[in-house]
Amino acid sequence: AAFNTLHYADYDCNTSPRHLIEAAEWAGPLCHAIQLDMIWPPDVIVKGFRRNFPNMQVVLQINTNALQEVEDKPDVLVEWLKRYEGILDYILLDKSHGRGVGMNPEVLLPFALAVAERLPWLGIAAAGGLGPGTVKLVAPLKKAISTVSWDAQGRLRPSGNAEHPIEWSMADQYLVESLQL
Repeated sequence: AAFNTLHYADYDCNTSPRHLIEAAEWAGPLCHAIQLDMIWPPDVIVKGFRRNFPNMQVVLQINTNALQEVEDKPDVLVEWLKRYEGILDYILLDKSHGRGVGMNPEVLLPFALAVAERLPWLGIAAAGGLGPGTVKLVAPLKKAISTVSWDAQGRLRPSGNAEHPIEWSMADQYLVESLQL
């Protein structure tokens, strides 16, 4: 499925439920999901958001810093994620932070497998340098977990800068290659 997704970044965790609610209201009714680019936000913040937007999907980015906090251990990641049951829909395993750094599927695979096995209610997505010519990096994850999703950001722009406009011919090629997986 494709989501119109609002990315909400707060790496210092200065967010309240009201901040997320205002962001979602600003995004409008065609927004399907909010991606929390936050390092382990308190579950009360996510719960407060979900009460107001029960039909909006919530994605939590699990980046390098978040993985360091769980000692880079899949079992610890699973334990930390249990507190989000019923309020989180997906995790996005992303060591790139939108910088276009190529994903290493062998590094992400143990985390994805642990989550898939022990938290079947939670969807799994991966990111990291995916775009035309590199989307094949997700193939080992797709082979192991047929329902895995993936995300592209920086590599959909000639500059590689996620803040620059998307180059639609690159996005088109990325989609073609993604569908081939």
